[in-house]
Amino acid sequence: FARLRDKLSAEGLFNSERKRKLPRFPMGIGIVTSAHGAALHDVLTTMGRRAPHLPVTIFSTLVQGDAAPAQIVAALQRASTNSEIDAIILARGGGGIEDLWAFNDESVARAIASCSLPVISGIGHETDTTIADFVADARAATPTAAAELASAGWFAASAEAAKLRDALRHLTFRMIEGNMQRLDLLARRLIHPGERLVRQQQLVGHLETRLNAAMGRQVQTKNTTLSLLRFRLVRGRIETENLDNRVALLAQRLTSALRANLGSSHQALDQVAAALKHLNPESTLARGFAIVRDAKNNIVRDSLQLHAGAAISLQFASGKARATIQEIAGRAHEEQP
Repeated sequence: FARLRDKLSAEGLFNSERKRKLPRFPMGIGIVTSAHGAALHDVLTTMGRRAPHLPVTIFSTLVQGDAAPAQIVAALQRASTNSEIDAIILARGGGGIEDLWAFNDESVARAIASCSLPVISGIGHETDTTIADFVADARAATPTAAAELASAGWFAASAEAAKLRDALRHLTFRMIEGNMQRLDLLARRLIHPGERLVRQQQLVGHLETRLNAAMGRQVQTKNTTLSLLRFRLVRGRIETENLDNRVALLAQRLTSALRANLGSSHQALDQVAAALKHLNPESTLARGFAIVRDAKNNIVRDSLQLHAGAAISLQFASGKARATIQEIAGRAHEEQP
């Protein structure tokens, strides 16, 4: 056992780099074991519990005795070429070291290494270790543990699906409950067409009443406004007639005042004309007076303005004359003692 282990280890059959990764979701599992052993029962029971949908193909073989290694190699070869499986479980129940010796055979080890599918070993009990365990892509402590390892992906997915199913169920119930509540609400809002028509008729009647009332109020308001305007118009006419009468009276008074003022003006004008006529120099001249002017044509009002020999002009009511002063007599003569 030790020499074979060292030999195969030196060849690299135990290296982790060459070992294949187990498929997470295998579509089929092949079981290489005795058709009558307890290991098969344990594997099938575990697979049925954890992944009941997963197809299982059994490749029956002897698992102990001199003929066992050759049959195990042949079963592995058949399983490796089967297109319906993605992984192989090599299983055997517990026993003594001699009972498990077929799995320490070099041909079995090389058949596992050359197998085209990942191989899971589940041989003996937890304390048992065989050459096949070192070469296998994955080692399980027991056949049951090998079945658990092969179905791990599906089992985890099943648990996750169960959680999702529960969550989906809860969400579905909530959605159904919400939709039922909405349906109840809509049902309460749903009105029969006949009832809706009656309500519409009632609404139309109510609106008609409000419209008539509003129109009545508006007509009443317009009538009131019209009456007020009519009253103001009549009062305006009366005021216009009064104004016309007042204008006529004022016109009469103005005419009378103008006539009286005009008569007074004529009388005053006559008086002024008489006074003006009385003050007219020509009237004075007509009474026998004359206007005396000196040589410079200045009116002479005092004899002292003249001297003997001075030339003067005389203006009469009709015509003029020239004269020469012969002697001054008057105020100066009268002032002599």
